[in-house]
Amino acid sequence: HLSLRRQRQMCIRDSPYRDPVPTIQILYCLENSASGGDSKVVDGFKAAILLKEENPEYFNLLTKYCARFEYNEDGKTHLQSRRPMIELSPDGEIIAIRFNNRSAAPITDVPYNDMENFYEARLF
Repeated sequence: HLSLRRQRQMCIRDSPYRDPVPTIQILYCLENSASGGDSKVVDGFKAAILLKEENPEYFNLLTKYCARFEYNEDGKTHLQSRRPMIELSPDGEIIAIRFNNRSAAPITDVPYNDMENFYEARLF
């Protein structure tokens, strides 16, 4: 598991290949044998709201096109999903956030003309 590694980790949304995505996940370390290990918590919903305010074009790309996520590491379990990175309800409410480079599958649902901006939007 990534949380057991010493390397610095970027903020992610765990298990984006599950449908529905887990609403909350808490990992607790009883004893830390490595130096460092500061924890970060990111409010993905707030980040999506800020993205919508600061760059509506990027927000629209991440809500319009599906991203693919996949887990298939143990050879027995194969989980996958195809959903927008920022999922909206029919009335426009943000209902799910999916972001995890480690489990991202090839992006095949974004037209060529939008691909560069889609990649930039993912990292905004």
